[in-house]
Amino acid sequence: MKTNIFVLLFFWAVSTAFCQVISNPEEYVKKHTTETGRTYQKWVIDINHDGIPDILISQTPSSKEIEEENKMSKGDILQPNARAFGVFIGLKNGGYVNSKYVETSDGGQMGGVGIDMSQCYAGYVDEIKGWGIVTVEYKNRRKADVIERKVVCYTVDGDHIKETILDKSADASKPSAAYDKYLAESKRTKVQLQEVKP
Repeated sequence: MKTNIFVLLFFWAVSTAFCQVISNPEEYVKKHTTETGRTYQKWVIDINHDGIPDILISQTPSSKEIEEENKMSKGDILQPNARAFGVFIGLKNGGYVNSKYVETSDGGQMGGVGIDMSQCYAGYVDEIKGWGIVTVEYKNRRKADVIERKVVCYTVDGDHIKETILDKSADASKPSAAYDKYLAESKRTKVQLQEVKP
């Protein structure tokens, strides 16, 4: 997925206060964002199927930020429906905790989850024997003129999100059992984002 400047700034901002109980994630995000002209959307979903809803919040950059990003990327956008989300995990006793980080499959960390809204699945995932969100990431390998594909699953792991790679292919034109199993047109979750009112 394309790395955007606004995404990095967003996740730096919302990751400043780990493990504090947050009563209103929407207000928290807006309070900790310094950029103006952004809009916010949320997706309320019970990621780990524990009966407690979690909240994912995404920011749409301002028109100025979009213009700057397009200049830098030269219009090379592989996934126009990809969104970056900060994750707020619902707590049993009320409130939310801001996911401390996303534990990547290689043992590293990143700030938030990237989800292609047109290619995602939320539900039970056989490979992890649990519940999560499955999506796809594409990367353009310019020298080889090939598009790489990675099918990933995001799950709740205590106070943070964990990434598991279900399938990785150096050539996205080749078949993928994981992609077909979760992201075929008939399997996808239809996501309706809610606008976060100012």
